[in-house]
Amino acid sequence: MWTIDFRHALFASLIAGCLAASLANAHSLPAGLKEKDLQEMRLEPKSVAPFQLQDQHGKPFTQTSFQGRWHLLMFGFTSCPDICPVHMSHLAGMRKQMLEQGYEQSALPVVALVTVDPKRDTAEALGAYVRNFHESFLGITGSSEEIAKLEKSLASAHRIFSEDVDGNYDVMHTSSVYAINPQGQVVAKIQPPFNPAKLAAHFDALSANEAVSHHAGATLP
Repeated sequence: MWTIDFRHALFASLIAGCLAASLANAHSLPAGLKEKDLQEMRLEPKSVAPFQLQDQHGKPFTQTSFQGRWHLLMFGFTSCPDICPVHMSHLAGMRKQMLEQGYEQSALPVVALVTVDPKRDTAEALGAYVRNFHESFLGITGSSEEIAKLEKSLASAHRIFSEDVDGNYDVMHTSSVYAINPQGQVVAKIQPPFNPAKLAAHFDALSANEAVSHHAGATLP
C-alpha cells in the first residue's frame, strides 16, 4: 500500500513534469536559433552584487531594481560612434518585433544602458540619448566606483584612454547584452553580432527556459 505522503509526492512530481512539458512545447526553439547558441550564452544564474546608481530621472537604480521584471542591460556611453547606437537600435527593433508577436507590454524586458563615461554622461545627456531609441529605455549613471561594482558582478570591463590636447578621449567597453531574470540573477551574456530578430529569439528562449525551470522546481502544498 502507498502511504498518503508518498502519493502526494508522486502527484506533485507528475504535475511539475506536466507543467514543464507543456511550457516547453508552447515555446519551441525559435527559428534560426540553435540549442548550441543558447548553451554558449547561458550562464549559471548568479545574483547581482549590491551597487548604488541612478537613472536619468534621478531615481535610485540598485540590484533590487531588477526584481520583478526581466532586464536587458548593456554598458556604453553617449559619445560612442558605432557599437552603442547600433545595439540600442537593435534593442528597440527587438521590442517592436516582440509586440508584433503578441507579447504584453508588462512582459517585455526593461532595456537599460549603463554609462562607462560618467564624466561626460550626465543624467540629462543620458535621458536625451536613450529617448532617441525608445521612451521606455533607461539611462543609468553614477560614480565610477559604483559602476565598477556592477561591471565586476557581470564580468564586464571598460577602459578610458588618455585625453588629447583638446580634452577629448576614447572609451573601450564590453559590447555584450546581459540578461537578468526577475529574481535579479544574471542568466545570459548575449554577444554580437545580433539583430532585432535574433535578440527577440534569444529572449523568448531564455524566458521559456526560466518558466520551465521555475515550474519544474515547484511543489504543491
